[in-house]
Amino acid sequence: MAQKKTLDLTRVIAPLDFLKCKQCLSRMNHGDQLDVILSDALQARTLVTIIQRSRDKVMRTKENEKGLRMIRILKGPAPLTRKSKKE
Repeated sequence: MAQKKTLDLTRVIAPLDFLKCKQCLSRMNHGDQLDVILSDALQARTLVTIIQRSRDKVMRTKENEKGLRMIRILKGPAPLTRKSKKE
């Protein structure tokens, strides 16, 4: 069953926010959802761009009345691993 987690990065500066998000996603399984909360619009746009270039998927973005941004990310499949050739 897919899990849902929330990662509050409102007090984390760039680029540590991106690293913490990547670290959290790496511990999740395919199909899990991660809600990332950010306070900075530029950081939110940058994170969306980074996620769009990965195997993960941005499901939703939202801004509340306090100016906080929430990005819902669906964890994608693990990258294919390449087997080394033995000579």
